[in-house]
Amino acid sequence: LTGGQVADCIAADELLDGLLTAEILHGDKGYDSNALRRKIESKGVVPNIPPKNDRRWKNCFSPWLSRHCNAIERMFGRLKDFRRIATRDDRLARNLLASVCLAATLCYSLWVWTLSVFFMAGVPRTRTRDPLIKAPRRLVS
Repeated sequence: LTGGQVADCIAADELLDGLLTAEILHGDKGYDSNALRRKIESKGVVPNIPPKNDRRWKNCFSPWLSRHCNAIERMFGRLKDFRRIATRDDRLARNLLASVCLAATLCYSLWVWTLSVFFMAGVPRTRTRDPLIKAPRRLVS
């Protein structure tokens, strides 16, 4: 947990010390710095970070490899729907982490529930012989 004015590259330097094993490390443009790239490569990991627009020399970047990275961004967007997380009202970092864990669990369980309802019920039909799928009621006037 860092302050609002701390750059992503500084926080990522501490996170890389705890990196166990990986083949490719994905990141966004905020993590594009020469020092961070050298540290990632020294651990034997290939960095897949899109280059910033103001770079003269563009590093290798594969959009195909990072096609699912927007799922992480969407999850952060869902977490910011919770006011306590978005405004960081907690005084202690452990309380904020607990709030994030609870909110992420809630988001995941709602997502799984939505998928199960969608796939179990199928598309509503007017006539069905399947006892699990109930036909919608018609309004009688």
